[in-house]
Amino acid sequence: MSEGYKPEAAIDQERELTWEEEQELAQRMAAEEEEQGVQAEPVPAIPDEAEDSEPFATSLSEQELTKELERLCQSKAAELRMLGYEQVTGTDVWQCIAAKYKKGAPPLYQLVNDILSLKPTAFMNWLMINAYKG
Repeated sequence: MSEGYKPEAAIDQERELTWEEEQELAQRMAAEEEEQGVQAEPVPAIPDEAEDSEPFATSLSEQELTKELERLCQSKAAELRMLGYEQVTGTDVWQCIAAKYKKGAPPLYQLVNDILSLKPTAFMNWLMINAYKG
């Protein structure tokens, strides 16, 4: 490396590089790589959709979809158990999520989001309300 190249100076000063400094650093690094004979790897081309014979996402059957939602609920229950809520099951998580939807099934993305983003406090609130309802 050349003597003028001192990235440690920017780190020692605990500051971010300015745009000009970043450009200068990138030029120095490119020059050093060129001197050493290092060549940049070519960026692979993005295939056209027409070339892709298979669709990006495959549709799931209702049984497969149910199985995946159960797996997500079990995963969330395991996460809650790791946080100290030892009696939580996947069925409890599903009942908590399903309680939000009285008028019908929401889109799949919303179900998945609700399962994965369920907070322990929201779950415990649902659990306490159901305990009071008896």
